[in-house]
Formats: sequence, structure tokens, C-alpha cells
Amino acid sequence: MSESKTTFEDHLSVVLFACYATQPFTIKDIQEAVLDIHRANVYHLLQMFVKQRYLERVTDTHYKATQYAKDILNVESNEVAL
Repeated sequence: MSESKTTFEDHLSVVLFACYATQPFTIKDIQEAVLDIHRANVYHLLQMFVKQRYLERVTDTHYKATQYAKDILNVESNEVAL
């Protein structure tokens, strides 16, 4: 795993991943698909996005993007990444 400092691009990548996700995702999904950093750092990042209302926690372990995040990034609700 790489160093735990995250950049603006890392943050944007996580939010974009969330906006295009077709189902709620977990910390492990972020680690495998977006950022190769420690689980605790991903958790902290996701909690920050929840607090800022870009993500919402759907279960104890799953998150999804809010409509607010999708609106800001101009992602339609029915768009799916290929």
C-alpha cells in the first residue's frame, strides 16, 4: 500500500467512483478499484465525504453517492461507467 496522503485527484476519483457505482460500495471496493491505501485512511476519507454530504452511508459497511454529488459532477442517475 502506498503512502497515506491523499491528493485532490484522489478525492475526486473516489467521488466519481461513487457517482458511477451501480450499487452501494465498501471500503474494500475503494481500496481495490481507486486507492491503494490503508483501510483506516479510506474510512476517514469516506466519513469526510459523508459529513460534506457527497456520500451517504446505507448500511454499516456500504456507501453510495448522494444526488448532491451527482448534480455537482453532472452525472445522470441512470449513467453507468463502462
